[in-house]
Amino acid sequence: MHTTHFGPYRLYEKLGSGGMGEVYVATRADAAGRVQRVALKKLHAEVTQDPLTVARFKHEARLMMGMSHRNLVEVYRVGEVEGEYYLEMELVQGRSMEQLLARCRRWRKEQLLPLGGALYMVREVLAALEYCHQYRDERGLPLELVHRDVNPSNVLVSYSGEVKLTDFGLATSTYRPDVTESGMIVGRLGYVAPERWDQKPVDPRTDVYGVGVILFELITCQRFAIGTDPRTVRSWLPARCNLAPSELRPSVPGEVDDVVLRALHLDPERRFRSAREFRAAVQHILQRQYPTFDVDHLRRTAVGRPREEVRLSAVA
Repeated sequence: MHTTHFGPYRLYEKLGSGGMGEVYVATRADAAGRVQRVALKKLHAEVTQDPLTVARFKHEARLMMGMSHRNLVEVYRVGEVEGEYYLEMELVQGRSMEQLLARCRRWRKEQLLPLGGALYMVREVLAALEYCHQYRDERGLPLELVHRDVNPSNVLVSYSGEVKLTDFGLATSTYRPDVTESGMIVGRLGYVAPERWDQKPVDPRTDVYGVGVILFELITCQRFAIGTDPRTVRSWLPARCNLAPSELRPSVPGEVDDVVLRALHLDPERRFRSAREFRAAVQHILQRQYPTFDVDHLRRTAVGRPREEVRLSAVA
């Protein structure tokens, strides 16, 4: 396998690439000579000249270095090699939720994701967001963190059934409020909450909406909103936000419809007030409808078998 060197790291397979940078499987030797496999996210060299991009990257590093939760991808180090910034992160051996959905869409007639699995994965994402939304800085002050980019490519599901949220590059917090240029929409268009389209302030309910879109897609194996033109995507929302999943998958219980439609309400005041409230509603359904569904079921029915090579999917 072809490898390259980057400072103290040896880079192997490229796992993802985005507007800001790239993610690789990498190894690094510690002081005792032991080799550790990690994921390395580094900025594209050309974007290091953009102060806003660098500021977002440093903000992401500051946020993730301070947080620790079983449903968050851990960041070990942040650094710079000859002007190129990087994050050294936990290597999650598994698939992204985006890959799970792509597989589901390819085999839609034969292999829908189990409803218990969809609810289980969303519950874990909400546990991560609940932690993030309540996180306080070293002085004990609320960070007022909003992820703003909750979408399937930023959720990793390991082969052992762990579900982890990653990529805080577009997050806002008291460390760094929103500095997006007026009129600009950042993030994956199909997961952008209506209040962001309307240039209104964001809060945890913005992330609740993103999780609602993910749950809709996991249940139906359909894209919630399609298109690359912002006006087209925005025009989809009034109809899609009122479409019950059971209209596309008749076996969906009514209480699951209710939860999805509440999370996707166009008016933030009508959504779940927090990730915690949303998670409690999902947990209630899991206990009532799918009491035996656990991590072993998720691993067998949704994630699939490990590939020969370890892969990580993440958006840089």
